[in-house]
Amino acid sequence: MLGDGLLGLARKCYRFMTLAMRGNNANRRICVKFVRVFQQHLTVDFLAIECLFELFRGPVEVLSMLREDFFTHGVQLLRGSRSSTMVMLLAASCIAGDGTPVRENQARVLKFVLEQSPDLFLKVRHSLPTLESDPFTANIHFSDRVAGGVAGEVSALDLRDMNDDYLHDYRAAADPLVALFQYYLATLELMSAVVYDRYWPGSQHLMEQSFDLACGYNDLLFLIKHELCPWILRAQACNLMAVLYVDREPFLAVEPFNSIRTWTKLHESVADEKYKKSEPYNFLPENLRPPTGFRELKEHCLTQVCVGCQNIFCMLLHGIVGTFSHPTHLSHAARQMQQRRRG
Repeated sequence: MLGDGLLGLARKCYRFMTLAMRGNNANRRICVKFVRVFQQHLTVDFLAIECLFELFRGPVEVLSMLREDFFTHGVQLLRGSRSSTMVMLLAASCIAGDGTPVRENQARVLKFVLEQSPDLFLKVRHSLPTLESDPFTANIHFSDRVAGGVAGEVSALDLRDMNDDYLHDYRAAADPLVALFQYYLATLELMSAVVYDRYWPGSQHLMEQSFDLACGYNDLLFLIKHELCPWILRAQACNLMAVLYVDREPFLAVEPFNSIRTWTKLHESVADEKYKKSEPYNFLPENLRPPTGFRELKEHCLTQVCVGCQNIFCMLLHGIVGTFSHPTHLSHAARQMQQRRRG
């Protein structure tokens, strides 16, 4: 009974601090000094997680007050157990509540987690489709590998029937497979936070280690276009694709992709239909409509020239015939020519 009473009291204290920081940056500046204490209570259900998430919704000046021991201790906790909540807290420390990146924390996560602790990330492997007619039977597997072997493995298709809200809820980690999948989701969120808002050192590191971290263009495209993968996994992959390969500095030198994986054949995905467009001169009569192309314009010009030439030739022939058919006209013309010679 005493333990239950102390646990309830601790929860009430953390709930009080969470409410005290909500919309109050002055209280956040005070509570940020005790982050290490909150971090030690993450393994116990004291509601310290909610308190830290509320603290990290503060502005940049509050999050920049975090010390390096928060990140180093977080790495130690992750070595002890693959906690998705700790990874989510590291990701939350990189972006302020108003969406402004915290460059100091991005650099710390890059240094202590990505560069110095690459073993904290799960190993990813792909499997070919089991049915040639159904390419979406291809699968992706996430495994936690330790010195003694594989500690756990889960695939994306194993969790396709589960609710996305359940998969993204860090409090629903009783199932070890779900917990391992949530850890991979949290690492995708962490990578997106490190490179958020064009942080080039983080982007450069991820692209250099894209094979080991499975964050290459084709790897992310595989997740985005796989119709049977959980939606929350496809959303996280799409977010990482946007911040890593789309939102870049202007005129940044990039290497072209040697190959891009397409999930469906072109002749199956692109319909063979003619492009339909509305004609802007349908309201005019046929004789007043302008030509629709160069060929029609050429034919129109040649037709009008031929008609014009025929009309001129007919008029000339008519005049000649009329002159020689009337003798009076001919004698009058002869008298005019004689007068011109005499003159």
